[in-house]
Amino acid sequence: MKLIKDKTFFADLMLLFTTLLWGLTFVTVKDGTKYSSFSVFIFIRFFIATILIFPFIIKKLKFLNLKNIFDGFILGIFVFLGFFLQTVGLKYTTPSRSAFITGLSVIIVPFLSYFFFKKKIGFSTFFALLLSVSGLLFMFNPSFSTEINKGDVYTLLCAFVFAFVIIFVQTFNKRNDTFLLVFTQFLTVSFLSLIFTFFEDFYISFNKNFFVGMFYTSVFATFLALLIQNRFQKDTDEVRAGIIYTLEPVFASIFSYLIFKENFTAGFLIGGTLIFSGFLVSKIFVK
Repeated sequence: MKLIKDKTFFADLMLLFTTLLWGLTFVTVKDGTKYSSFSVFIFIRFFIATILIFPFIIKKLKFLNLKNIFDGFILGIFVFLGFFLQTVGLKYTTPSRSAFITGLSVIIVPFLSYFFFKKKIGFSTFFALLLSVSGLLFMFNPSFSTEINKGDVYTLLCAFVFAFVIIFVQTFNKRNDTFLLVFTQFLTVSFLSLIFTFFEDFYISFNKNFFVGMFYTSVFATFLALLIQNRFQKDTDEVRAGIIYTLEPVFASIFSYLIFKENFTAGFLIGGTLIFSGFLVSKIFVK
């Protein structure tokens, strides 16, 4: 029993580290994506990640089967859709509303988990989710006007997609080799983003900011982070994993303060405290 708990605790720490990597992504791509169309940026990012993981799967390719390909393809589709919908949504809505709505994926996960795995939603889970979502509300202070624009709709779809990604990662990694699954996932995202470059205005400008953003997102935020997520999320609970991922905006705000000298607001301090409290509740009480 102690070994299982230690294994889960280490998995939570690794997912926390992954969330930190994703939090820094907001800062590194702030300028990077200004110099290329989004599909081009995604394609180069995941294509580099695919090349990086290839040496690790050369000897495993002989074990590649239709199940690996199918699961990686499905996961890759949802990962690509999540990135794409979030970006399209940002064209029509504000970043604060986008961040808040995307964060709602954390409350979608347990209901999907109940639907797919018949896992009961206990009081501790509800309380942890309430703290986390309330924290997001305080951090981003969205406008609660009755007006609904298509950007909000796109972003809400994005939240559902990312919730499915968490569920699929939890399921697929229990029946696949992690490296083969991640490889087929990366390859799928690269292929889909390449196709989408033909349906948007193509532009790219090679400069320092573009290369910095591309290097970090491809090596750390994609290759390393998604490899860690796929490897360790299966060792913890998908609901708790979802709550850990709500710490992403906390890390993003911290890095933004350190790099861009942005001031902490009262909403950030209250929201960050609530989100971290939700993380602690999920770690201590959610079984």
